[in-house]
Amino acid sequence: MVRSDHLAHVPSWEIADQTQDHTSLMSAQARPVYSASAIGLRLERIEHEELRWRAFFEEKAIEPLILWYDDLIAEPAAVVQKVAQFVGEDLAPTSDMPQRPNPLSGMAVQRNEINQSWQRRFRMERNVGLRKPLWKLVHRRRLQKSNDRL
Repeated sequence: MVRSDHLAHVPSWEIADQTQDHTSLMSAQARPVYSASAIGLRLERIEHEELRWRAFFEEKAIEPLILWYDDLIAEPAAVVQKVAQFVGEDLAPTSDMPQRPNPLSGMAVQRNEINQSWQRRFRMERNVGLRKPLWKLVHRRRLQKSNDRL
């Protein structure tokens, strides 16, 4: 699963690690403190791991199913259908399929003003715009190379 904007993920990850509050069912054990260097390192790690996965799939000649976090949040039923199709299952849509996160699970989105302010601050301090996932860029380059050969 990848996100359309890596920086949208990083503050949540940093805050969760600092507070030990990894799900909405947990309570924070500390107050998070902004660190541009910690956010930068996590951002680099995500991008590095994404490239490593891409290289692995290319080396093994595997065409992976790429799921976008944004799609999962917006249309969970459509993502479930996509996974079913990928594994060769015919999954007819039903009213039981999730249309949004299940409120009975007790889970909730943890993103808040702190996350958003950290994103804005990091973008401003590091002069970072919206970063395209490297996964997408590498795939685009591969397609361009294929087209160049034709």
